[in-house]
Amino acid sequence: MQITNETVALLWLGAAAVALWMLLPAVLTALGLTFRQSVIDYEALALEPSGNDAEYENLYNQLRRLKFEPVGRRSTIHWLLLPSLVPE
Repeated sequence: MQITNETVALLWLGAAAVALWMLLPAVLTALGLTFRQSVIDYEALALEPSGNDAEYENLYNQLRRLKFEPVGRRSTIHWLLLPSLVPE
């Protein structure tokens, strides 16, 4: 079976697309062109267990018994970022 030039070109195009997909986040991280957004919500009442998650309620109660007080929640959103390459 002979492979045509069009098939070879299509395979190279597919290989380039996969390489770009895999390497683009690392290249953008190395260049500092990443997006990272951290949000802190200081509303402690939002962390109170609502009763529909027994595991969370158990963990929350354990922390309260150890004298930890809730102060709020923190979330971080990463876009095109390899967290292992960028320190917190």
